Amino acid sequence: MKRLFITLLLAIRAVSSASAAPSFVVIYGEGAGWSSSSVQMDDRNPASRSTSLKTPNLERLAAAGMRFANGYAASPRCTPSRAALFTGRSPAALHMTFVGDGRRDEAVLARVIAPHAVLELPESTTTIGELLQRAGYATAHFGKWHVGRESPAKHGFSENDGANNNGGPENVASPNPKQALAITAKGIDFMTRQAKAGRPFFLQMSHYPNQEEKGARGGGKQRPPEGNADEMVGITDQTLGQILDAIDKLGLTGNTYILYTTDHGTPGRNLPLTGGKGTVSEGGLRVPFIVAGPGIAAGACSQVR
Repeated sequence: MKRLFITLLLAIRAVSSASAAPSFVVIYGEGAGWSSSSVQMDDRNPASRSTSLKTPNLERLAAAGMRFANGYAASPRCTPSRAALFTGRSPAALHMTFVGDGRRDEAVLARVIAPHAVLELPESTTTIGELLQRAGYATAHFGKWHVGRESPAKHGFSENDGANNNGGPENVASPNPKQALAITAKGIDFMTRQAKAGRPFFLQMSHYPNQEEKGARGGGKQRPPEGNADEMVGITDQTLGQILDAIDKLGLTGNTYILYTTDHGTPGRNLPLTGGKGTVSEGGLRVPFIVAGPGIAAGACSQVR
């Protein structure tokens, strides 16, 4: 998936040099599996969609853009996967193969011998936020960070919630970014201000695990057996609809790329794939990946490996 993401950005740069710079919105779900929505991720495999969850806004995004049947996260765990997406480098190259939760993990590092393990993204490592800032973009990251204790501002994201890990925010601004609706409201406000200023932007919104808000459940008649993980898919779908509506209202649809993916598979069932979060298996690594924007064929499904 990292390779596809970087290839897409390079292609966009090539075709847009003579026109207004496009904007980007990246929605990073938390642990939603390959078949954890009502979008059929693989045209050749009906089992690549959920029959119990209804995600109309993910369907809307897929209808407007391209699904990647063979989208893979860089790691089956949070921190390495996120670091790879932010930097375009593999977890092995970054030496980030552990899940980092700040100071409490330093005792783990003390027992580690070569190869050295890195739990926090070094400031010296270039991120996509920094590259786009240099190109004149406004940049923002709202929600889960989980790649270290340094603020996202030190990694190329001018507007952010501060450094935070998996279980709870640290040094974050109000309202509480663990609430997906609050994360989305910040994102919409950011887009609105940049649209008024006529400035291209890169907005990254990352949801927290197992968020559950009243009325946010997927639209199926019965609650799916995966419980809170599927509740998270429901709230992600709800907030995606708000983002898509805002982009339309702001007149940005024709020059904005929207990407949806997740950091790894679900902790539980991932049928028809084997394994799940934390396992180097299809269920742990294969994730949904949808991209929509100008020049991308609507309703398409890529089988590229």
